[in-house]
Amino acid sequence: MANDLQKTNETTLSLTAISKPADLLACKPIQSQVKEMGEHRVLATIRMAVEKAFIALDILVDDHKMRILCEDLIDVYMTDSIEDIVQALKKGRSGKYGNNYGKLNMIVIREWMAKHLEEKSIIRERELSKKKKKHLEIDSRPIDYEVYKKRRREPKKTNAQENEFQKFRMSYLNGKIDTEGRILNDYKIKQSK
Repeated sequence: MANDLQKTNETTLSLTAISKPADLLACKPIQSQVKEMGEHRVLATIRMAVEKAFIALDILVDDHKMRILCEDLIDVYMTDSIEDIVQALKKGRSGKYGNNYGKLNMIVIREWMAKHLEEKSIIRERELSKKKKKHLEIDSRPIDYEVYKKRRREPKKTNAQENEFQKFRMSYLNGKIDTEGRILNDYKIKQSK
C-alpha cells in the first residue's frame, strides 16, 4: 500500500497552492500541462482527485470507469486548469454544490464544474474591476492647464525647419559624410549663402 501511494505521488503533478480564490486565475490550462508534463501525469493527477471524491462519497467504482471518467474530464475541460477540477471536486464532495444523492458520474461533475467556473468568472470580474479602478486612479491625476497653455503658445516648427534639422542630424550622425554626399553638400551650400 505504501509503495502504491509513493508511485502515485511520483506520477502526479504538483499543483498550484490555492490560498485565495484569485490564485485560480494564474493556473495553467490542462492543454499546457499535457504539453509540458505529458498526458500520463495529468491523467494521474486528475484520477487522484476523482478517487478522493469517490472515497469521500463512499461510492465504489471500477478501474475502467474511473479511467474513462478522467479522460472525459481532460477532453471536456482542456482549456481549464487541473486546479479547477480539483477545487470543483472538493467543493462538490463537501456538499457546497448540493446533494448528489449517492452518485458521482460525468453529469454530476459537469454540474459541479459549471458552478465552480461561474464562481471563477465572478472572481475574474472582480480582479478586472480592481485593475480598472487602479488604472482610473492613475489617470485621474489633476491636469495642469498652465503647462498646457504654455505649450500651446509655443510656435510649431514648419516642415522646412524640421527638414533642415533632420538633414543636419543625419550629416552629424553619419560622421558628417553622407553615403552619396548630398546632405553634407546641401548643408554647406545653405551655410555659405
